[in-house]
Amino acid sequence: MAIKFVYKASDENFKIAKGYIEEQSLETATQGLREKGLKIIYIKKSLKENLKLGEKILKDEDIASFSGQVAIVISTGVSIIKGLEIISHQDKKLKKAAEEVLIGLRKGQTFASSMRATGIFPKLLIDMVYSGELSGNLDEVLYNMESFYRREAQVKSKIKGAAIYPGILFMLTIGMMLFFNFFILTKLTDIFSDVENLPLITKVILGAMNFVNKNMIFILIGIVLLLILLNYILKIPSVKISIDRMSLNLPVIGEVKKNVIINRFSRSMAIFTKSAVPIINSLESVEQIIENKYIGYKINVAKGEIINGISIGEALEREGLFDALTIQMIKIGEETGMLEEMFFKLTDIYDKKVESNINKLMTLVEPVFTLIIGLFVGIIIIAIAMPILQMSNGIN
Repeated sequence: MAIKFVYKASDENFKIAKGYIEEQSLETATQGLREKGLKIIYIKKSLKENLKLGEKILKDEDIASFSGQVAIVISTGVSIIKGLEIISHQDKKLKKAAEEVLIGLRKGQTFASSMRATGIFPKLLIDMVYSGELSGNLDEVLYNMESFYRREAQVKSKIKGAAIYPGILFMLTIGMMLFFNFFILTKLTDIFSDVENLPLITKVILGAMNFVNKNMIFILIGIVLLLILLNYILKIPSVKISIDRMSLNLPVIGEVKKNVIINRFSRSMAIFTKSAVPIINSLESVEQIIENKYIGYKINVAKGEIINGISIGEALEREGLFDALTIQMIKIGEETGMLEEMFFKLTDIYDKKVESNINKLMTLVEPVFTLIIGLFVGIIIIAIAMPILQMSNGIN
């Protein structure tokens, strides 16, 4: 990853020069300045370095845009260096990415090596670019990766969209609880202080709220410690595998997860097969991008069986991976020599299934959360109304 350094130096005429230089390390930056005939007074990392884009992986839509633009550059016969210079001037989102890749290319590094040095591109894309450089079909590989990341961005966007509504309702529920606690509870406590034999539901709610208010600091500390503990536990591989396995059996959500995984698997394998990537290498890449440790573990086991001579479809079926339709189509693809076509057909099938699943999930989420909020509000109203009715009856 290229790092920006700020320096102060002097030339042969003792003229002071200040500026920035981007290199992979302090040593290479120092060497670069000396090669220019400069005597270094000081050189250090730029203060802006900690905030730069290069410390994070690019978003899927930006990766798709980068891949597509570079593919066009290559297919039109323009040099990659010239093409990236154009991209850096025309596309503000990709300016930093293009400039960092250019640093390596200008030193004579390969495109894949230059991308790897930036630290902002995913391993999958770098591996595919490396494969494209070796096979001589880099433009086709990049077009395929543009399609892959474009679709990944669409799926993730739909999943995020499905989570927005429940998130808003959850925040509203929390807001209502806080409003009740800080603005209504104290008044209710004063009103009902002289009431004998309060209804059980009223006692429970008032008691719970009073307990929370008196122990707020300890509760917050407990929540923080619990989150830290959960974060540690979830990093244990065996625990992560077990949780990912259980998540696939959840009602409704489990089905969505399964279909998203099959969709991602089939699309990845289709692109890898089309790009002439060996099956074993393809499975290794899919294992990393599938985003489910349990399925990734199963794919790794299936990979070992394929190495020992078992067909892809048979190995996947033995490990209980995917549904009957997916396994059957993979087997047919192997038998007929049309594996690439079958993976693309599976991608089309599961594109529609994922979209249908997400739409179904969104239609279910709305009434469920509405019901939850309705129950909460209803319980509060009942807890307030019952003692008031008792007091009215007593007066009468």
